[in-house]
Amino acid sequence: MDLQRRTDQQWFLGLVGSYGGSTYMLTGVDSDLNLGITGTSTTQGAAVVQETGTGATSQQWNLS
Repeated sequence: MDLQRRTDQQWFLGLVGSYGGSTYMLTGVDSDLNLGITGTSTTQGAAVVQETGTGATSQQWNLS
């Protein structure tokens, strides 16, 4: 299998806020769902899920 063509493991990064920011929403290329944390948990080891995009802070990621 050619891993370069697998869209189920690819993500769009959508900038949240200002142009110079570092917070993004990650949306699956295949699923069109956002990457989020179950139940908006802040506990280390909380489950990461794909869910309908709502713009919630549990779906926002800081990249550095």
